[in-house]
Amino acid sequence: RAYGLTLPELRITGFDREQIAAAASALGDQGREDYRWVHRSSGLLMPLFMALAWFAMLGQSVHTRAVRWALWSVPLAFAVVVLAGGHAIDAALADPTDGPVALASGLVIARWVLTAALLAQAAWMLAHLVRTKLDAFARGATARGADVVKIGLISTDELYFACGVFDAPGVTFTASHNPAQYNGMK
Repeated sequence: RAYGLTLPELRITGFDREQIAAAASALGDQGREDYRWVHRSSGLLMPLFMALAWFAMLGQSVHTRAVRWALWSVPLAFAVVVLAGGHAIDAALADPTDGPVALASGLVIARWVLTAALLAQAAWMLAHLVRTKLDAFARGATARGADVVKIGLISTDELYFACGVFDAPGVTFTASHNPAQYNGMK
């Protein structure tokens, strides 16, 4: 919040001309210049670094080419929307009566939708990676004569507790973003 007003990027449902005019008035000339500087510095670097990191993570974790390309579209769209949204907000704040307020508002809403999509992607990826590792380990252990009981997502302490209660050995996998050859088991 700035000067008692919610900044445009934080309005999940967007904003109208009246709200952007109030924000422009509250920020004043120096505040709008400072806000433009944020969009030109961290507002430029953050989406680019985030998209590149997301591309690398998906490239290492998703082996099906078509799925990887589909998943890459979300961080790419996020970066484009954040960059374009920063410029549109600056233009709307500079001229609240004739500036691209509807475009800026739409890009803010799109940013929030894409943020939710990125979080959903991360949850899916974590579940997919853990399940894939667990299933492969269980198949290998069963093929060698072991009885395997899957008890789900647990902490290390819960593993130790289960081993004691059931008087049985146990294993859990670390949740790592690294390639499979670098993940660990406890």
